[in-house]
Amino acid sequence: MLLTFKQIITKYVLGESLLSKFMRFLFSGGLAAVANICTLYVLVDFWEIKLFTAVNMAFLFGVIVNFSLQKFFTFQEKREGIYRQFALFALGAAVNIVINNEGVYYLTQVLNIWYIIGQALMLVFLAGLNFLFYIMVVFRNKIYLNDD
Repeated sequence: MLLTFKQIITKYVLGESLLSKFMRFLFSGGLAAVANICTLYVLVDFWEIKLFTAVNMAFLFGVIVNFSLQKFFTFQEKREGIYRQFALFALGAAVNIVINNEGVYYLTQVLNIWYIIGQALMLVFLAGLNFLFYIMVVFRNKIYLNDD
């Protein structure tokens, strides 16, 4: 039986595994964010790649790092289904990249925030959205009950 949104939140977000799962999520996301920002810095300041090309390249690298850590560390997925999960993860990342680009543009070009700070702010914002997306969509097999 598929759980309702309220049951998902109660069992997987407010349940006893919340702290450990959320801490692993933050740790994994933090490592992916560091990979993203370091890549962005190198691409812009050393290789002199245009900002929004570099933002996209760094973001894609961060997605690969993030998926690997979320699958195997945060959600401890060892089973088959990596292609389906990566496809869903990549779809989420495609939506994220649009939101990320618009957000970085607004923060840097309209609010005149340094691009590194702008990217970091967007990564924090997207992390909150992604946690629920991963639980409810990408790694959703863990929210099915077999014991009615």
